[in-house]
This record gives sequence, C-alpha cells and structure tokens, in this order.
Amino acid sequence: MSAWDYWKSLRPPERLLVVYAAWLLTVISIRLRLFGFGGLRARLSSVSSRSGQPLEDSPVRLTELVSKVAKRLPWKANCLERSLTLAWLLRRRGHAPSLRIGVRRATGELLFHAWIELDGLVLNDAPDVADNFTPFSGETPPPTAAFL
Repeated sequence: MSAWDYWKSLRPPERLLVVYAAWLLTVISIRLRLFGFGGLRARLSSVSSRSGQPLEDSPVRLTELVSKVAKRLPWKANCLERSLTLAWLLRRRGHAPSLRIGVRRATGELLFHAWIELDGLVLNDAPDVADNFTPFSGETPPPTAAFL
C-alpha cells in the first residue's frame, strides 16, 4: 500500500495522530541529540493524560501508527526515539508504559536497545526482546550508549 493509500484509509482522528507522531518523533530526535537522554526522560515521566482525551486508540494501534510514521521519516528513527514517542502518546492517553533499555554484547561491542512494555507485554518489539537484550534495572542507559 502506498503512503497516499494508507493516508486515505485513516480516520480523521488517526490522521491528526499521524501528524502529531511525526512532529513528536522530530522533536524527540532533536532534543536527544542536543540535550541527551536525562532531561527528556524527566520530561516524559511528568507527562500526564489530557483531561477529556478519549481512550479509543488502543495501545496496539498507537504502536502501529508510530511504526509507520517512523519508517517514512527522512532519517532513520532509532529504537529510543520510537519508544519515547510511543511512551509519550500512551501516557497522554492515560496508560502507564514502561520504557525498557537493554544491552547485549555482539562481536566485541555493546549493543543497546529500547522498547516499551505495557502491563508486562512488549508493544513495539518482539515479545522475547528481553531474552536478546539484558534489561537495565532502571531506565537510564550509559551516557555513551548508541541505540539500534
């Protein structure tokens, strides 16, 4: 399905959500590069749901929309950018997602990966991602972490 056909298939509220997700991915990407993860993490934890926000968008549907938007950006949004965006959108809709960050060693280097869990279920990755990346106990990666 082409991008245009996909756009036409969306309901009007989903179209607004797609535009908002693209804007949010852009802002998060820029803020991460300029200010690092610490400040953004603090901002994310302070996000609360909007009063009167309908909860009609399921977490799975939000995940799908963020994934599709990320694939159409002019740059490759990494897993941390996608996960922070999804977490933001979920929190704004009254959910309590967990940002998980894990590490594994491959060919002599450390690889870092981020994903979102909601009620113990992985949303934006394979269900067994924690088998492949050892999660940190907190949500703060090392300062030099490069994400996939």
